[in-house]
Amino acid sequence: MARAHIHRDATIYVEGPAGLWVGDRREYQLDFGRPAEVSPGEERYYEPGIVYWIQVGDRRVRHPLPWAAGDIALARLEAALAARDARVQPDPGELDFPALTRSALAALMDALIDERIAAGTASQAEIAYAAARGAP
Repeated sequence: MARAHIHRDATIYVEGPAGLWVGDRREYQLDFGRPAEVSPGEERYYEPGIVYWIQVGDRRVRHPLPWAAGDIALARLEAALAARDARVQPDPGELDFPALTRSALAALMDALIDERIAAGTASQAEIAYAAARGAP
């Protein structure tokens, strides 16, 4: 799917095969090398060959295809993603969410097995698992 969306809060989304870019007007200028077509309170949505509309307030109006600025953004998406990655250095202290998720799921599973053992409803496999991890 390829689309460009400027939300009424001025958040800009550009999505295509290369990935998803999200940012504001200043970041768009930095990464895409041109200003975004943003007007206060206006929302724009574009999917090439499918739809282009502008909404102000409750009034949404379809516009003729193509939208040149949308096509340019989509054409520059890969370069913009590279520019963003070069501009935004990851924080070395960032959390490792996959590892945290695995850890949280393991702790949840251990707690559920402990409850089943205490209730006398645990299977032999759960009892063996708990014993292997050193549960009382």
